[in-house]
Amino acid sequence: MSKQKRPTWVGPTAKLVERIYGSSSPASVFLTKARTLVHDAKQTKPQIDPMALAAALNVRVEERKMALDGFLEKDADGTFLVVLSRDAGAQRKRFTLCHELAHTFFFDDLARSRAFRREDEYDPEEERLCNLAAAEMLMPFAMFNRDLLKLKETDGITPNTIFKLMDRYGVSLQAVSNRVTWILRDSACILWRSDGNAINSQWATPSTMRRIVLCQTGQTSVEKACSSPGRLFSAPDSFYGNDQRLIRRWTASWQMRSGQIFSVLTRKQAGRVDCHDTRPNASSSTTPPKEPTRHCEFEQQVLAFD
Repeated sequence: MSKQKRPTWVGPTAKLVERIYGSSSPASVFLTKARTLVHDAKQTKPQIDPMALAAALNVRVEERKMALDGFLEKDADGTFLVVLSRDAGAQRKRFTLCHELAHTFFFDDLARSRAFRREDEYDPEEERLCNLAAAEMLMPFAMFNRDLLKLKETDGITPNTIFKLMDRYGVSLQAVSNRVTWILRDSACILWRSDGNAINSQWATPSTMRRIVLCQTGQTSVEKACSSPGRLFSAPDSFYGNDQRLIRRWTASWQMRSGQIFSVLTRKQAGRVDCHDTRPNASSSTTPPKEPTRHCEFEQQVLAFD
């Protein structure tokens, strides 16, 4: 398995952070600030209280009825205000608040540094860095890793494992999935939607699995979960990877109340593939596939919270 190169940060926020901290990765700087904030706010167990984090930074928080999830502004007296959407769900509010708190880390430096960013310039890398920091605030690595490994020892890694972590940390399904697949590099999480006879991926993590296609045989855990709500199914399912090669992963699947199927894939078992696919130009080979290289760097994952 080849080691992936560290992401190159080229945006104005990254340039500013590198100017201040030298050779340190911008992501490492944001993560360190997030961990320090959690410590300073005396948050020692889940669920982390974002309001306590805001208080530690002397940031005021208000809710208003608006279309945006939230925004950050600085008052005339120099204090920060985070405004959240009153109608947003609890998980989204928690993430949005932490995301906006991360924007305060270098707010004044960026405002003064016209050489790095114009006043009206949007920096997508800054949004990614704030997402990374928000994830660290809500799911501190040491805390989350301990809980994950404990659940793995007792329950294995299944959809139920992910659901328990969602409840414990008060974050979304996709946020927990991103965190789990970063820690357990041999795993993947996929949300499926049934559309007639087809079952298509809605999202997947890590990013290398985003274009994965289920090899439908009528016997996969995904198909069984699709036809039997409320039951957990496990099987060595087969998939087409991004490079169109067939891969096999031990898969545990569960149909959610929304009708979507959530699957957790691991390398627990691999073997020969017997897949009869009706797609045009589909391969019918039963040769054991060569495993594609896994690339899963947390700095490259953009957390999405639903």
